Amino acid sequence: KITHCPGSIVTCMARFRDMGEVAGLIAPRPVLAITERKVPSFTPKGDEAAIQQALGAYQVCHAENHLQLREFDASHDYNHEMRESLYGFLAKHLNGASSSDPIPEPAIEIENDPSVLNCYDSGKVPEDMETVHSLSVLRARNILHQGEFENEMLSGEWGLDHVPAATLQLLDSEDSGTANLRVRAGVPLQTRKPVLFSFQDGSSAHGWKKSGDEHTAALVIVVSSTPIQASTLLAAAERSNSGTIFIPFPQTSTQSNLHLLATDSLLLGESLFGKRSRKLVSTLRALRDFQQNNKKVIIVTDNQQAQFAVLLAQRNWQVADTMVMVGNAPNWIDLFQQPLPSADEYSWRLIEMLGRPQWISEMTIPILSPSVATAEEVLRDLLSPSSLEE
Repeated sequence: KITHCPGSIVTCMARFRDMGEVAGLIAPRPVLAITERKVPSFTPKGDEAAIQQALGAYQVCHAENHLQLREFDASHDYNHEMRESLYGFLAKHLNGASSSDPIPEPAIEIENDPSVLNCYDSGKVPEDMETVHSLSVLRARNILHQGEFENEMLSGEWGLDHVPAATLQLLDSEDSGTANLRVRAGVPLQTRKPVLFSFQDGSSAHGWKKSGDEHTAALVIVVSSTPIQASTLLAAAERSNSGTIFIPFPQTSTQSNLHLLATDSLLLGESLFGKRSRKLVSTLRALRDFQQNNKKVIIVTDNQQAQFAVLLAQRNWQVADTMVMVGNAPNWIDLFQQPLPSADEYSWRLIEMLGRPQWISEMTIPILSPSVATAEEVLRDLLSPSSLEE
């Protein structure tokens, strides 16, 4: 939960080894670790532990003096004192100097005119230049055009067939004694019951189900980043003759969050966006299997990132009879042109797949895209007695 920088992270490293073990692989070559005492995110204690991990390998190589940790009374920085310390270390181990004492750094002239630092005359990257994001898109498109992409996507290592449905459990929101007391006191019973979704990796997620909706004609599944108390879509569904289930799906929005999530993607090899998408797919599969009768299933989502997963679930497991995608139908490639999925090839492949109009047009159910202002009205029309009868 620390908004840290991905610049020093080796992709997928956290799945296999810790920092100190990797440093040990460098033995007997010289390693200097520089740390600051005033950074709350990364303290010298962690650096000391990593150096201790690596020390065993250096001892085996009889090169303990090649491994050093130097601490500085500074905040997140790479300051004058640190740099001079590094120069001395390099001079000893690369130039054969007799000492690793700090070497003074020449005076630095600060440029007053920022324009002299421009890489291009205009001060902007030319339009015909590639960027990290454009290269990620290009790579995904090249993969997409290799012919076997779709079969691989739907059934292979990258696919969703190996993602099992979640285990669904309805929880009592209150015990029977409390419920009886409510009835005797004339207080309405709680109208929503928690739903627990358990996933194969041991994690879980919660949703909410409207109580007493077993005999309704339709089931509305609302997937939203709006808090349940403020969801006007859920309120509209609950006022109709339908059962309702609410599934929260966080929306990644702030640049700070994207920075953090991109870092975690690099550490673990998969973005949080990819994980959330697959878990939502698993959840919708579980709800489809839970739905034993002939109720009409309508999935409504006002979260553009969740829409991505809803379409995947529909394409593979026919989880709905109608889908309502609130907001203008997005271009998913543009929507996710941010740090989060570019660290995750899996996500880019899925996004590119959704970027094909043919893929969407092959859906055999209505996919509605009302504006936010008219979404409740569209939902009411879908849930009217005449529509449900049809």
